[in-house]
Amino acid sequence: QVTAAEVNLGFTTIKAPISGRIGRSQVSPGDLVGPSSGDLTTLVSIDPIEALFQVSEATYIDQISQRVTANPTVDDLKNIEVTLELADGLQYPEVGQIDYFGNRIDAATGTMEARARIPNPYGLLVPGQYVRVTLQDTALKDGLFVPLAAVQADQQGAFVLVVAGDGTVQRSNAQLGERLDDMVLVTGGLQAGDRGIVRG
Repeated sequence: QVTAAEVNLGFTTIKAPISGRIGRSQVSPGDLVGPSSGDLTTLVSIDPIEALFQVSEATYIDQISQRVTANPTVDDLKNIEVTLELADGLQYPEVGQIDYFGNRIDAATGTMEARARIPNPYGLLVPGQYVRVTLQDTALKDGLFVPLAAVQADQQGAFVLVVAGDGTVQRSNAQLGERLDDMVLVTGGLQAGDRGIVRG
């Protein structure tokens, strides 16, 4: 009887399978609970926290597929950083990383599911919270970058005013690529060493 009592006593202790934040308890000390009692409380993992979001098919083709292989590994996915903007417009200070992409495009919405893990050391993020997700590639980019302030545009397209060898100012049409902060990648029309006019 003592052994049976010790076994039964062991069933009265519930241990959390993960670390995290516990919600409101649905029972009080002394309550009789059993398999039909339902959830006693909820426990959620807080640090790191996961963000589930959708990326458009165009985004996947233009940005994602160029950076991962046909069978992406975790290391491939870590080349893509994730930054968050909170509902009030503030930028969340921690940077996360993609750790999962879905395996198909949703035909109804034209999007693919993705997931990122974000450090949450101070518990600022909570499950169910709305955030705006921005993907940022961390792989180094080779190419000619010029300040956005140097680029102008008219009906003929984008161009940069450059100073020629004789000191005259000439128009140089430019083909532009992606932006990086206050710089833009020039894929054609300019050469390394050209002197562009930013102001004047």
